[in-house]
Amino acid sequence: MAVTPIQTSLNQPSKKPYLEATGTVNTDKNIRPLKPEGHLVHDRLHMMPKFFLKDLAYDFKAVRDGFRGTANDHQAGRFNDTGLKLGGIGIAAMLAARTTNPLARIMEYAGLGAFLFAMSVYPKIAIQAPSRALHGFDSGIEYIDDQGRKKSMFQDQNYIPFDMYRGETPSTDLDIIGDRMGIPRDIQNRHGIIKEQMRKIAIQNNTLWMLTAGFATPIIAALTCCGLEKVIGSGLEKIRNMHFNSEIAHALTKTQNMSLDIDKIDANKLSQKVEKLLSNYTNKELPKEEYNKLVSMFTENLDSTASSGIKDDLAKIFSQNGNSYVIDEKATEDILSAIKRNIPQQHKNSLEKIFMPSSAEINNIIKNIGATDSKTLSSEQLAKFKEELKKLYKQKYATEKSIPLNTLKAYQNRIIESVSKSIKSTPSTKVTGTNVDEIINFAKIIGEFKSNDKVLDKCKSFKFEYAPETVMARAYADFEKTLFKSLDISFRDLRQMKDSDIYTKEILEKKIEALVNDKSKYEKTVKKLGKVISDMEIKLNGDYSEKSRIKDLITAIENNYNNTAKRLNALGADKYKNTINKLVKEDVSTLSNSINTRQELFELLDGTAKNKFEEFNYWGVNLEEKIKYAKENAKGIGSSKNQEISRI
Repeated sequence: MAVTPIQTSLNQPSKKPYLEATGTVNTDKNIRPLKPEGHLVHDRLHMMPKFFLKDLAYDFKAVRDGFRGTANDHQAGRFNDTGLKLGGIGIAAMLAARTTNPLARIMEYAGLGAFLFAMSVYPKIAIQAPSRALHGFDSGIEYIDDQGRKKSMFQDQNYIPFDMYRGETPSTDLDIIGDRMGIPRDIQNRHGIIKEQMRKIAIQNNTLWMLTAGFATPIIAALTCCGLEKVIGSGLEKIRNMHFNSEIAHALTKTQNMSLDIDKIDANKLSQKVEKLLSNYTNKELPKEEYNKLVSMFTENLDSTASSGIKDDLAKIFSQNGNSYVIDEKATEDILSAIKRNIPQQHKNSLEKIFMPSSAEINNIIKNIGATDSKTLSSEQLAKFKEELKKLYKQKYATEKSIPLNTLKAYQNRIIESVSKSIKSTPSTKVTGTNVDEIINFAKIIGEFKSNDKVLDKCKSFKFEYAPETVMARAYADFEKTLFKSLDISFRDLRQMKDSDIYTKEILEKKIEALVNDKSKYEKTVKKLGKVISDMEIKLNGDYSEKSRIKDLITAIENNYNNTAKRLNALGADKYKNTINKLVKEDVSTLSNSINTRQELFELLDGTAKNKFEEFNYWGVNLEEKIKYAKENAKGIGSSKNQEISRI
């Protein structure tokens, strides 16, 4: 049916009053149907939080009723949206847990939000808004029925509650909507035709949405994420930079005030864990697996250099009980294995009869030397054990006549030394009161050192680590982007430069020559690059010239290592010499020199400072003396402290 243009004489809608029919029965006092309470939802910006919270509460109620088995059809229909959001949050949480990059973690959730945003906004902006401007009504409008359920007006084509178009606003007045559609006013059943036309337009819009959502939604979500990443990345960097600058300042103060008095060092997680472990073995032998666990507690998150020193000093603490070695059922098996490994292949069967004792014979020797009760061998008992083993072998020499006696004795000495080595490989780790106190004090010092080092390592990583979220990496990315843009290097050029070194040289020479020939462009480029570097300096060192967070960071690292070495030196230089040397390589440990700053150390190594160990002129000696000088004064170069600082 052709649509007749609107006549100018029919601009005003005709509203005729309802006329009571004559001769009808008066029904005023009869019971009437209840007034419908359903109404359209008119979205306004200030109303969105209210509708969001109400929808959220309804969805939670739907899930609860679903578990109870009392959910109605409408609530069951809402499960899809609820599952989509909860599943999206779960996927985002899983992906965020797989990365340590804070920006990447936030963007996992931002990506979910952008996807849901695109799903909701795309049809409103790209389809429904143009349709509303063209036809005068919103095909995506929702309504709330008399039971409080929120539904889409045109979701069910078999039931569209047009009675809610009551004319409160122009967009809900059927006459005005009909005028926008160009439907004549003088036709019969005009409202019915308008409603049918609205239904058809809504079907077309929904169909268009389904056809385009598959590629439009991801595109909008991706564009949204790109915009969000710049905003979130910049804001996150500022917040984290402020946080880590504060951490550096706090760590500097804390490491400067490290008391050398062991009684003033508070218990920490490491010392508490160590004390709990050792309390179960007072005056007992510490099992090998528990000893390994103790070593692991001390060396966790430390580099191999410092860890090796701690292992040696822990072994030294236990060796203070006297040179004794564990001798148990496993030790007996190890002894027999050591003997078997060292029996030559030549005359193997004959030699095994002589030199391969039984477990009972080994245990009998242990019993004879008095080591059965203590389960340990002292150095003296080990010597007796070797003598008893010689006697046992001597008794068996008479059974073998084919091998010369001198050869048997040579084999005997070799085998007994292997047995001695096997026994010494399991030194005693008996826990005594002295051991416990020394190890706990050791744990207090190392525990605080590790606590400080953990904070400083995070600060250092944020500033310098080889990772995309660090200050240095972001500054480099900005510098690179600015430089390429200033040189007018396109993505096509970059692809070709990637494949050809010759082309790279040619294009760079050409671009740089063009840049320096244009004075104005050159000055602008230098200013832009200078601003990137200036911003990086501010982020690394602070807002003002007198502040230097990097200097404070290095100083705090030095304080932590140096004061830890001084603490161990005060606790017992001989006992903890290995750890001290591995931490600082004696540059402050024995306190035998006056090097207090990094600059003094560098000057000393460069030969520009007066020799603090030997009085001689560095520049007036031969090569051998220079090498000797370097060896004597290069203490600290291979230490954990200098490895840590060199990473910066």
